[in-house]
Parts: sequence; C-alpha cells; structure tokens
Amino acid sequence: MGLCVLLITFPFPPLAGGGVSRTLNFIKHLPEYDIKPIILTAELSEGDRKRHTLDYDRLKEIPESLKVIRTSTNFPYRFFEKLESKLPEKLQSYARFFFYPFMNSHKAWWSVTSFLAARRVIKEHKVDLVYTSASPHSVIFLGSLLKLSCKTKLICDLRDPYTDGYQWHWPGKLHWQASRLLEKVCFSIADKIIVNTNEVKKLYIKRGLKSEDKIEVITNGF
Repeated sequence: MGLCVLLITFPFPPLAGGGVSRTLNFIKHLPEYDIKPIILTAELSEGDRKRHTLDYDRLKEIPESLKVIRTSTNFPYRFFEKLESKLPEKLQSYARFFFYPFMNSHKAWWSVTSFLAARRVIKEHKVDLVYTSASPHSVIFLGSLLKLSCKTKLICDLRDPYTDGYQWHWPGKLHWQASRLLEKVCFSIADKIIVNTNEVKKLYIKRGLKSEDKIEVITNGF
C-alpha cells in the first residue's frame, strides 16, 4: 500500500449522522487509489452516549481491514455538572465564558487530549498525511499541531463552514474573533482544504483564507 493517511474524525460508528456517512464513503474508496487509511476517533463514554444518537448497525459498514483507534474523550461530565449545580446562574455563564470551549464541548476536549495518541500513531505507522473531518472544528487545530510537530501533509475537510456558519454560537465577540484568527492560521498551515459546496469555496477565496487551487469541492453524496 502506498500512501498512509491518518483520518481524524469524531463522527464515526456507532454515532449516527451525515458526518459519519461522508467519512465512511471516503475510506471505502481510498484503497482503490493505493491509500491506506487509519481512523482516529472517540471512544464514547456513558456520558457521551447519552448526548448522541447512536446507530450500531453502521458498525457493519466499517471495512474489516480498516484499523480504527479510539481514544477517550476524558470529558469530566460529573465535575462540570457538580460545579454548575453549586454555582449561581450568573457565575455559570461566567464559567462557560472563561473556559470556552472546553466547558462547553466534549468534542473540543477530545481534540486536544488526543494529540499524544495521534503522534504515536503517526510515528508507529509512518503516516504521510493527516486528514481531519470537521466538525468539530477543533480537529483542524489538532491537525495543524500534528503537521507542525510530525512534518506530515495536512488536508482539512469541512462539512460546514467554521466562523461563517450560522449554526455555531460563541459566548462573546472576543471568542468569535479568536476563533476567526485560529481559523486563518490553521488554514494557512493546511496543504489543502476540502469543502462540500462551491459557495463555501467562493467564500474562503473572497476572505483570502486559501487560494483557489488549494480548495477542492467534494459534495455530500459524491
């Protein structure tokens, strides 16, 4: 097998959803192009499972030859639940503001805590390229760190735009501006960006985040 690719994705069976389908379809076709995929995804805790829709039948769609590495989200649900139960509502808002995004998102927590595990996989399997599937968009940051520290290539696939997405909410303008800066830095580090619509590609070109030849469009249901 030629190229070895580490695909980092939170949505993966037994999770349900469109993001799962996109990644599964990619990995089914990659070996046809002499590419060996390795999946890094989350080992769902009991708390994670309560917060997501699950579809165990989708586990049957994972190719038997595919190596899947699962790392714990390590999200301290009980700690934050206990903390919030003891804080007045106003102080809870302050806590979410100052500890954003880690108090708000177990997915962001997973992206950061998986760095060392991802490095080990890259070294052990001699990974040539890191491929991140967002959302969560925190995996783009993880991918950028891995490229800089391990000298791999990096491709970032975005199923939805990040700071331009209408469905994402920030605690304050400062957080949005910080995310905007992080988006710009991470995009500059990535070798290629993949988006799912021509409109998003045009948006990123207009914002100067990436040149046209560095952005590819692969629609959902390709």
